[in-house]
Amino acid sequence: MGGAERKRHIAGALGASLLEVMIKKDWLRKKPNSREVIITSIGRIELKNRLNLEV
Repeated sequence: MGGAERKRHIAGALGASLLEVMIKKDWLRKKPNSREVIITSIGRIELKNRLNLEV
């Protein structure tokens, strides 16, 4: 396999909507020239508090 790491993800309209909301709330930021996103410190706190996700 190539260097790309495959992970589970939410695709389609639901995934796109969640991404849009999380970017607007500054929980996530898009990395320039990449498909990668960066989780902000606010995002880490909110994902833990709201969804019990540790990232």
